[in-house]
Amino acid sequence: MARARVGGIITVAAIIGASSVVFIVLGGISQGYSVDSVIVLGAMGAFFGAISAPELEPKIFRYPIIWQTCCSVAGSLLVAFVFKSGAEGYLLAVVLGVFIGYFAPFWIKHVSLP
Repeated sequence: MARARVGGIITVAAIIGASSVVFIVLGGISQGYSVDSVIVLGAMGAFFGAISAPELEPKIFRYPIIWQTCCSVAGSLLVAFVFKSGAEGYLLAVVLGVFIGYFAPFWIKHVSLP
């Protein structure tokens, strides 16, 4: 049982790491590859990758909806930060983050991984 849990945590960490790398590579093309942009893009990728983690390893997460909603809101706020949004942009990020995170179990099934 503990071995399966460790394997699940490693799988989740790999998904989060891979999404961070994808965000850095693709986002760096438009934002540049400065230290600040690499850190922010990597964090955004980690948060958005973490949204899919409860769907891939459900036994690890006790409250998956809360996990997905929090990760989605945090990632959306980072997007608002990157675009230097005003107060309305941050409010929209929170609203969209809650919506995306809450409904993640429904839409994540339609995303195919390479």
